[in-house]
Amino acid sequence: MIEARHIEALTNLLGEKGLLTAPGDRAAYETGARYDNGRAAFVARPASTAETSAVVAYCVQNGIALVPQSGKTALVSGSTPADSGPQDVPSLDRRPAPFYLDRVNRSVQPVARLVLAELTVNIEESGLFFAIVLLPC
Repeated sequence: MIEARHIEALTNLLGEKGLLTAPGDRAAYETGARYDNGRAAFVARPASTAETSAVVAYCVQNGIALVPQSGKTALVSGSTPADSGPQDVPSLDRRPAPFYLDRVNRSVQPVARLVLAELTVNIEESGLFFAIVLLPC
């Protein structure tokens, strides 16, 4: 599905924990919120901004398609890889998800990986609430 040289180069960038290639390890990243399925060549799990940048640069330079995932809460299948060819699923699940709440302003700074359920819990602890509730279809 993808040349071994790419797997080796990306493993060098991310380390063993940062690159998933086994079908069982990739499965959770290949299934969407509405249970649609695709097939990823690999899942890159960078742990920092520098690693994320290096993976994206490598994939772009080598013509490897990217299907990014963050909180994976989208219901439109935009984060699910297709079956059409070698695609990388860069996932932010190893990245820290800092939470920035300004209690005085009652505002939150959105960051990658911020999931609405986590947002709701974090602001409720400050006596606030988030007025949007998404229910499963």
